[in-house]
Amino acid sequence: MAGILGLGLMLTGCDGCKGNGGNGLTYEWCTVDYEDSVVAGESTAYQEMHIDFPANQDPDKADKGTIAALAWIREQVMTRSYPSFEGERLDTAVEFGIDQVERFAEPFVKSCGKQGLDRMYKTLTENEDFSYGFDFMNMLQIELLENTQDYVTLAIEYDIYTGGAHGSQYLSGITFGKADGARLGWNLVNLDKKAELVELMKNGLKEYLSTPDNPIETDEQLMENLLLFDDPDTPEDELAAGVPLPSNEPYLTRNGLNFVYQEYEVTAYCYGRPDVTIPLKTLQEKGLLTELGKKLIKD
Repeated sequence: MAGILGLGLMLTGCDGCKGNGGNGLTYEWCTVDYEDSVVAGESTAYQEMHIDFPANQDPDKADKGTIAALAWIREQVMTRSYPSFEGERLDTAVEFGIDQVERFAEPFVKSCGKQGLDRMYKTLTENEDFSYGFDFMNMLQIELLENTQDYVTLAIEYDIYTGGAHGSQYLSGITFGKADGARLGWNLVNLDKKAELVELMKNGLKEYLSTPDNPIETDEQLMENLLLFDDPDTPEDELAAGVPLPSNEPYLTRNGLNFVYQEYEVTAYCYGRPDVTIPLKTLQEKGLLTELGKKLIKD
């Protein structure tokens, strides 16, 4: 493509393996790295991705959670390699299953990365306001957090800048059950006792927002640091309590169930993306675990 100056491509492939599985598990997850850029006039667009993939496995023997995780990883890379303003999905011809990761993970990420850069280039050259010294940035990281006998958890961090005072960041996680590949999140929580959960969330937010110079100990102090809106989709009981639950589903780690608020969801941008982790045993003591959640508690 005329006018494009590549500033480097780095694909490390499946050679950065991880091995922190619990409960005696042995496994390998590997990372594919991609970095490249494109210059249009006086503007530059940057693409950076760090994606964890499971190692090759026999499809008949691989657990359903890992297979579901691979499908989710592929979907996230395709939709977040730089979406157009119309939200169109990337069109990539690279398809692969759990038995073909080592062969196809690199070309898949490379294909998506290049398509994302092509879209950025097109946007920069078609909009005069963006063509002179206006840079784009698109960063995506998908990281393996947990891989136990019962579940696999991945974290996703997405950072995109297309102008303005600052970019837009997204941080979340997702958990898949090993037995059936189903997502584990809100189905672990007894939402009939939402008031008890909201109290735990308030305590977690107080801890997150507190500083040595500004400890937050009361609900009144918490409310002074929150940024809440009268959203018609938010139940009145949550607004009355002052803390709506996160819009994203929680995800599971060894420390407990992790809840993450996105930027501006309950606080100003400068506070980042507040997260609250509640141990499963605490949730059990409060009667907040479903039967599915109780099965995940280990002595």
